[in-house]
Amino acid sequence: MMPFKIIYSSVLMGDDTVLTFQARTEAALARPFIRRRMRRYLLPVAAGGLVVAWLIALAGGRQYAFYLAVSSALLPIYGPWMMSAEALKRNADKFGRMIAFRIDRTGVQTFTGFSEGRWNWSDVRRVEQRRDQVLVHIGGPEFLCIPTGGLSEDERAQLKDLLPG
Repeated sequence: MMPFKIIYSSVLMGDDTVLTFQARTEAALARPFIRRRMRRYLLPVAAGGLVVAWLIALAGGRQYAFYLAVSSALLPIYGPWMMSAEALKRNADKFGRMIAFRIDRTGVQTFTGFSEGRWNWSDVRRVEQRRDQVLVHIGGPEFLCIPTGGLSEDERAQLKDLLPG
């Protein structure tokens, strides 16, 4: 689930189908999302720490190995919890903002009170559909999240028709 709540949506049908909707970012929805993302990155780090602790124990440094093993085991449990709280504090000014989405055959447009963005489907590397969102991978680590959790089944079907591929 993404940190968005759909406020309003509409579909203009015809030759040029256009899906428009507004979403608001919500801190309560962001916390579990941030935790899941961080856990994905911290699990390999924790596994690496356990391997290093094992190697240190083999070399005779059992006390250091114990501390490293315990901290590595606790990292994926407590790390995302602490990092999500910090990320929410750092980005508190961004929650509650309205984002308007306009999706048509040529691409996606987003509008906020501060900026406007446009991404053409020809510039998109890939589109990934998840449970309550569509991730539009633009390039490198950059992606655009289109929330779909509050859309009706008809609107989701229209969105699927508009997506490339």
